[in-house]
Amino acid sequence: MSILVSNLSYVVDDSVLLQGISVEAQQGSIVAVVGPNGSGKTSLLKVVNGESIASGGSVLIDDEDVYALSLQTRAIRFGILPQDAALDFPFRVVEVVQMGRIPHLTTMRVNQVVVDEVMAEMQLQDIRERIYLTLSGGEKQRVQIARVLSQIWDARERACLFLDEPTAALDLSHQLALFRTLKRITDIGTTVLVVLHDVNLALRFAKQVLLLSKGRLLASGLPLDVLTRDNMREAFAVDIDMFATNDPTRPFILARE
Repeated sequence: MSILVSNLSYVVDDSVLLQGISVEAQQGSIVAVVGPNGSGKTSLLKVVNGESIASGGSVLIDDEDVYALSLQTRAIRFGILPQDAALDFPFRVVEVVQMGRIPHLTTMRVNQVVVDEVMAEMQLQDIRERIYLTLSGGEKQRVQIARVLSQIWDARERACLFLDEPTAALDLSHQLALFRTLKRITDIGTTVLVVLHDVNLALRFAKQVLLLSKGRLLASGLPLDVLTRDNMREAFAVDIDMFATNDPTRPFILARE
């Protein structure tokens, strides 16, 4: 699914959370949304996926207004992972992942095939019968990601994922595994908008980076064109050093003392 945002604004009470944002995300791409705390990253995701209503401007999903899409269409084509996906009931892991299939009018057999595939993808088979509440923070996050993936798994060619800080609780191995999964599904058409605090993950895996600052879009484009020393200084009030890696297009960024 392609996403076209035009002159978007979002105001809550007297607070301007987003202002004048225009950007296009191509189908089948990982788009990283970065910026300092309070810059509007979560608000942008919520307005783009239709969870919050824009105060001005427009959001088009495959050339159709996001608010014109039926709830059913959004439920089976939008996978949304909030920052805090709280769950306080003693469900088993497999039952949590199965929740992603609730919007689908498919058979139990089809649903179970999807759930099994997603759990294997997220390396959850060994804990499928565990009680969710007994898991570590990172394990819970992987289960929640699997739930969201199961929701759009059989519509990956035309789906969108909206992930708000999905790597926050993940160790290095599972961060890499998640982005390998995201790369595979974007290769077949899924569009991913992902909020990240780790700009090096954005540099390494994103096709496009959106840098927000004080509710405005400071820069948008290729990672190296956006995460420059000048832009990082303006957005984060830090100076950075860039270190070469084995991929000259993907350096490593380190904030200076």
